[in-house]
Amino acid sequence: MNVESLARDLGLPASTVRAHTSLLETLFLTVRLPAWSTNLLNRTIRTPKVFVADSGLLCHLTGAAPERLIADGNLAGPAFETFVVTELLRQAEWQEDVPRAFHFRDRDGREVDLVLERRDGSVAGVEVKAAASVTSADFRGLRHLRDKLGDRFKAGVVLYTGEHALPFGDRLAAVPISGLWHAAP
Repeated sequence: MNVESLARDLGLPASTVRAHTSLLETLFLTVRLPAWSTNLLNRTIRTPKVFVADSGLLCHLTGAAPERLIADGNLAGPAFETFVVTELLRQAEWQEDVPRAFHFRDRDGREVDLVLERRDGSVAGVEVKAAASVTSADFRGLRHLRDKLGDRFKAGVVLYTGEHALPFGDRLAAVPISGLWHAAP
Protein backbone atom coordinates (compact mmCIF):
# COMPACT_ATOMS: atom_id res chain seq x y z
CA MET A 1 0.00 0.00 0.00
CA ASN A 2 1.41 3.33 -1.08
CA VAL A 3 -0.33 5.94 1.09
CA GLU A 4 0.75 8.90 -1.02
CA SER A 5 -0.52 7.31 -4.23
CA LEU A 6 -3.79 6.29 -2.58
CA ALA A 7 -4.25 9.79 -1.16
CA ARG A 8 -3.63 11.32 -4.57
CA ASP A 9 -6.19 8.95 -6.18
CA LEU A 10 -8.77 9.79 -3.50
CA GLY A 11 -8.05 13.52 -3.53
CA LEU A 12 -7.32 13.48 0.21
CA PRO A 13 -4.32 14.53 2.29
CA ALA A 14 -1.94 11.64 3.01
CA SER A 15 -2.35 12.32 6.75
CA THR A 16 -6.09 11.61 6.45
CA VAL A 17 -5.48 8.34 4.60
CA ARG A 18 -2.90 7.31 7.24
CA ALA A 19 -5.36 8.08 10.05
CA HIS A 20 -8.16 6.10 8.41
CA THR A 21 -5.98 3.10 7.60
CA SER A 22 -4.67 3.15 11.17
CA LEU A 23 -8.26 3.15 12.45
CA LEU A 24 -9.14 0.16 10.22
CA GLU A 25 -6.21 -1.74 11.77
CA THR A 26 -7.22 -0.73 15.30
CA LEU A 27 -10.72 -2.08 14.62
CA PHE A 28 -9.20 -5.35 13.30
CA LEU A 29 -10.78 -4.78 9.89
CA THR A 30 -7.44 -4.76 8.09
CA VAL A 31 -4.08 -6.39 8.63
CA ARG A 32 -0.89 -4.67 7.53
CA LEU A 33 2.15 -6.76 6.62
CA PRO A 34 5.32 -4.70 6.55
CA ALA A 35 7.89 -5.40 3.86
CA TRP A 36 10.63 -7.79 4.90
CA SER A 37 14.27 -7.23 4.00
CA THR A 38 17.80 -7.78 5.14
CA ASN A 39 21.06 -6.25 4.02
CA LEU A 40 21.44 -9.31 1.79
CA LEU A 41 18.39 -8.28 -0.20
CA ASN A 42 19.08 -4.68 -1.14
CA ARG A 43 16.62 -4.46 -4.07
CA THR A 44 13.60 -4.91 -1.82
CA ILE A 45 10.44 -2.85 -2.27
CA ARG A 46 9.58 -1.52 1.18
CA THR A 47 5.86 -0.66 1.02
CA PRO A 48 3.52 -2.63 3.28
CA LYS A 49 0.82 -4.96 2.01
CA VAL A 50 -2.68 -4.57 3.45
CA PHE A 51 -5.34 -7.26 3.73
CA VAL A 52 -8.98 -7.05 4.72
CA ALA A 53 -8.93 -9.16 7.88
CA ASP A 54 -11.96 -11.25 6.90
CA SER A 55 -12.04 -12.81 3.43
CA GLY A 56 -15.84 -13.06 3.61
CA LEU A 57 -16.04 -9.31 4.19
CA LEU A 58 -13.59 -8.79 1.31
CA CYS A 59 -15.82 -10.81 -1.01
CA HIS A 60 -18.89 -8.90 0.14
CA LEU A 61 -17.21 -5.51 -0.37
CA THR A 62 -16.06 -6.47 -3.86
CA GLY A 63 -19.40 -8.04 -4.79
CA ALA A 64 -17.75 -11.40 -5.34
CA ALA A 65 -20.31 -14.20 -5.30
CA PRO A 66 -18.91 -17.76 -5.41
CA GLU A 67 -19.71 -18.03 -9.13
CA ARG A 68 -17.79 -14.85 -9.84
CA LEU A 69 -14.78 -16.07 -7.85
CA ILE A 70 -14.71 -19.26 -9.90
CA ALA A 71 -14.93 -17.34 -13.19
CA ASP A 72 -12.60 -14.42 -12.38
CA GLY A 73 -9.04 -15.38 -11.46
CA ASN A 74 -8.14 -11.72 -10.93
CA LEU A 75 -10.63 -11.64 -8.08
CA ALA A 76 -10.15 -15.21 -6.84
CA GLY A 77 -6.38 -14.88 -6.37
CA PRO A 78 -6.47 -11.94 -3.95
CA ALA A 79 -9.46 -13.41 -2.07
CA PHE A 80 -7.67 -16.76 -1.70
CA GLU A 81 -4.44 -15.04 -0.63
CA THR A 82 -6.33 -12.96 1.93
CA PHE A 83 -7.99 -16.04 3.38
CA VAL A 84 -4.74 -18.03 3.63
CA VAL A 85 -2.58 -15.21 5.02
CA THR A 86 -5.10 -14.22 7.68
CA GLU A 87 -5.65 -17.87 8.65
CA LEU A 88 -1.88 -18.43 8.99
CA LEU A 89 -1.56 -15.29 11.11
CA ARG A 90 -4.32 -16.54 13.41
CA GLN A 91 -2.64 -19.94 13.73
CA ALA A 92 0.77 -18.38 14.35
CA GLU A 93 -0.64 -16.72 17.46
CA TRP A 94 -0.97 -20.16 19.09
CA GLN A 95 2.77 -20.66 19.13
CA GLU A 96 4.90 -20.02 22.15
CA ASP A 97 7.42 -18.04 20.06
CA VAL A 98 5.07 -16.10 17.76
CA PRO A 99 6.94 -15.27 14.55
CA ARG A 100 6.87 -11.78 13.09
CA ALA A 101 4.99 -11.61 9.79
CA PHE A 102 6.05 -9.77 6.64
CA HIS A 103 5.76 -9.94 2.89
CA PHE A 104 8.64 -9.82 0.41
CA ARG A 105 8.85 -8.29 -3.05
CA ASP A 106 11.87 -7.01 -4.94
CA ARG A 107 12.37 -4.87 -8.01
CA ASP A 108 13.05 -7.97 -10.11
CA GLY A 109 9.48 -9.21 -9.52
CA ARG A 110 10.34 -11.94 -7.01
CA GLU A 111 7.84 -12.09 -4.19
CA VAL A 112 6.72 -14.18 -1.25
CA ASP A 113 3.23 -13.57 0.11
CA LEU A 114 4.10 -14.29 3.74
CA VAL A 115 7.52 -14.33 5.41
CA LEU A 116 7.60 -15.56 9.00
CA GLU A 117 10.67 -14.73 11.04
CA ARG A 118 11.41 -16.05 14.52
CA ARG A 119 13.47 -14.24 17.16
CA ASP A 120 16.44 -16.49 16.40
CA GLY A 121 16.46 -15.17 12.81
CA SER A 122 15.12 -18.32 11.19
CA VAL A 123 12.76 -17.69 8.29
CA ALA A 124 9.94 -19.58 6.55
CA GLY A 125 8.10 -18.40 3.47
CA VAL A 126 4.61 -19.06 2.17
CA GLU A 127 3.40 -18.38 -1.35
CA VAL A 128 -0.32 -18.68 -2.09
CA LYS A 129 -1.69 -19.91 -5.44
CA ALA A 130 -5.38 -20.14 -6.29
CA ALA A 131 -4.65 -23.00 -8.68
CA ALA A 132 -5.02 -26.77 -8.66
CA SER A 133 -1.44 -27.31 -9.85
CA VAL A 134 1.93 -25.72 -9.24
CA THR A 135 5.09 -25.41 -11.30
CA SER A 136 8.69 -24.65 -10.51
CA ALA A 137 8.03 -21.00 -11.48
CA ASP A 138 5.69 -20.67 -8.48
CA PHE A 139 8.74 -21.12 -6.23
CA ARG A 140 10.79 -18.26 -7.73
CA GLY A 141 10.56 -15.96 -4.71
CA LEU A 142 11.00 -18.79 -2.21
CA ARG A 143 14.11 -20.08 -4.03
CA HIS A 144 15.53 -16.56 -3.99
CA LEU A 145 15.07 -16.27 -0.22
CA ARG A 146 16.46 -19.77 0.36
CA ASP A 147 19.55 -19.08 -1.74
CA LYS A 148 20.23 -15.67 -0.16
CA LEU A 149 19.56 -16.70 3.45
CA GLY A 150 21.26 -20.10 3.48
CA ASP A 151 20.71 -21.95 6.77
CA ARG A 152 18.45 -19.19 8.16
CA PHE A 153 15.82 -20.30 5.62
CA LYS A 154 14.00 -23.26 7.19
CA ALA A 155 11.15 -23.96 4.75
CA GLY A 156 9.22 -22.59 1.81
CA VAL A 157 5.70 -23.69 0.99
CA VAL A 158 3.34 -22.97 -1.87
CA LEU A 159 -0.20 -23.45 -0.59
CA TYR A 160 -2.52 -24.34 -3.46
CA THR A 161 -5.96 -25.82 -4.17
CA GLY A 162 -4.67 -29.22 -5.33
CA GLU A 163 -4.89 -32.47 -3.40
CA HIS A 164 -1.32 -33.70 -2.87
CA ALA A 165 1.74 -32.48 -1.00
CA LEU A 166 4.68 -32.42 -3.42
CA PRO A 167 8.38 -31.82 -2.84
CA PHE A 168 9.98 -29.11 -5.00
CA GLY A 169 13.63 -29.30 -3.98
CA ASP A 170 15.69 -28.37 -0.97
CA ARG A 171 13.33 -27.17 1.83
CA LEU A 172 10.53 -26.41 -0.68
CA ALA A 173 7.14 -28.08 -1.05
CA ALA A 174 3.69 -27.57 -2.49
CA VAL A 175 0.99 -28.26 0.09
CA PRO A 176 -2.79 -28.35 -0.39
CA ILE A 177 -4.70 -25.68 1.48
CA SER A 178 -6.20 -28.47 3.60
CA GLY A 179 -2.70 -28.69 5.11
CA LEU A 180 -3.64 -25.64 7.17
CA TRP A 181 -5.86 -27.88 9.32
CA HIS A 182 -4.56 -31.43 8.84
CA ALA A 183 -1.32 -32.91 10.02
CA ALA A 184 0.90 -34.60 7.43
CA PRO A 185 0.42 -38.38 7.22
